[in-house]
Amino acid sequence: MTDALAEYRAFLDAAGVLRHNVEVAARAPRPNGPSMNEVRVAVADALSAGWRLPEVEPISDEPLPSTVSDQEWHRVFAGLCNWIGESEYYSTNPSLRGEATQEVMTGSVADDLADIWRDLKDALEADRQGVAWQDVVWQIRFDLQTHWGKHAVELLRALQDL
Repeated sequence: MTDALAEYRAFLDAAGVLRHNVEVAARAPRPNGPSMNEVRVAVADALSAGWRLPEVEPISDEPLPSTVSDQEWHRVFAGLCNWIGESEYYSTNPSLRGEATQEVMTGSVADDLADIWRDLKDALEADRQGVAWQDVVWQIRFDLQTHWGKHAVELLRALQDL
């Protein structure tokens, strides 16, 4: 149990650093915001810490409440568009299997960061509000596998070229 809690705390620390970097970047276009490398490292650290979280069952059947309004998400997204500038869009193929492997899609660094930020902010806020750590971990891992983890992988691929 103590190892599980240690991994949980390590994740919260990594998520807090990424949250901070995203919020600063959304308010301060480069070169005044975080460096590209600071963001790369923060995304990689949060992703890695997320995969180290223990597999747990939630205590509650209720999902974590969302703490980010659409208006707040759009404000952060717009700020991130300014931060990343002309390097916002990238081409990718997120389908690894099946017929869709030949499709090429356009991704957005700002959208990836804003979506990751929203999921992590919800988890950090749930922890701050005293939600059971098992419920927070379960939601983080679920979102990692179905949402923010996919954004993080694509984002790291895009940031590697910048």
